[in-house]
This record gives sequence, structure tokens and C-alpha cells, in this order.
Amino acid sequence: MDEHCKYALVIQDFHTGDPIDLLRSRRSNVTEPYFTSIPTEERFAVKYLIDYKLKEFRDLKELYLQFNARNGGNPSQAQIELEELIEAYRKSRHEIFREFASLLEKYKSSIINSFIMVEKIGNGRIYDSRLSNGPIESINRKIKDLKRLGRGFRNFEHFRNRFLYATRSVPVLNDITNYNPVLYLEEDDF
Repeated sequence: MDEHCKYALVIQDFHTGDPIDLLRSRRSNVTEPYFTSIPTEERFAVKYLIDYKLKEFRDLKELYLQFNARNGGNPSQAQIELEELIEAYRKSRHEIFREFASLLEKYKSSIINSFIMVEKIGNGRIYDSRLSNGPIESINRKIKDLKRLGRGFRNFEHFRNRFLYATRSVPVLNDITNYNPVLYLEEDDF
């Protein structure tokens, strides 16, 4: 890769999807000699060219990615930066970013809440993670899969028990878990 440009230039045949070539940089000091070395008739046969100079698109996208990465655990700072980000997107000359600003405005409170950190337990350890609806979406998917695999359930309690048994890290059988073991009393304890 070029030390001044972090993006390589991929030249692709869009019909086959095969890469034709890969240049180490998108800078003109690399691309111009390459393209001028191609015979003129071959260059004129090119039908489509995607402009890699859409720097403003990339920069605006990077603003959001940096905002998202930077504010985990700090929802108050996220709120301040989100306002600035919405304003930057509103001023963009590209309609897609102005529409994105409206979307960010509409879901502002949910976005800010996503920067709240919660303690989670997984992989044998306790760790902090951002608040997300991802885990519940995963559970919803498991419910749909279980219904499909079971070809439907007539008895909801049976379905519920099957779901809880299949998805809990400590399955419950007949309402008995390791957390609430059954106590067996001797006859003389009565």
C-alpha cells in the first residue's frame, strides 16, 4: 500500500466480477501512468467508471463511524456530538446525507441510549457492552426457528418449555435449576 493513501484502486470487470488489476494507490501519480500505458482503443472500450474521488461521501461516512466508536459509555457526550453530526449532514450538498440527518433526528433518543454501557456475562467472564436490541433480535430469531422446526406447536406451555430449555445457559427441567435445588426431607422432618 501507498504510505500517503490508505485505499488501493481495484479495477474490476463488472460483467464477470473478476478483478482485472489492483493498484497500490488511488493517487494520480500512480493511476495516470497506469492508464496511459493502456492502448487508446482499449481505453475507449471502457463503458463504466466509478469515480473514486467521492471524498466527501467517504469523509461524511467516516464522521459517523468515528462518532459511533468514540462515545461508548458516554451518552451525554454522544448527545452533544450527535447534534453536531446532524448539523453537518444537513449542510451536505448530497441529498442522501440530508435524509440521513432526518433519520438521525427521528431516532435521536434511541441512538443516544445505545451508548449506555451494561454489564454482560458471557464466554465465562463479565464484561461491559453497549446497550443494543441485537440480543433480543437473536432470541426472536431462535423463536421463529423453533416454531419452524417444530412445524408449529398446539400447546404454548410445551413450546415455552422447549424454547427455555433450548436457549438458557442453565436449562430448567420441571422448574428445577441448579439455582433452586430440590430439598429432600427425611420422614422424621415432618
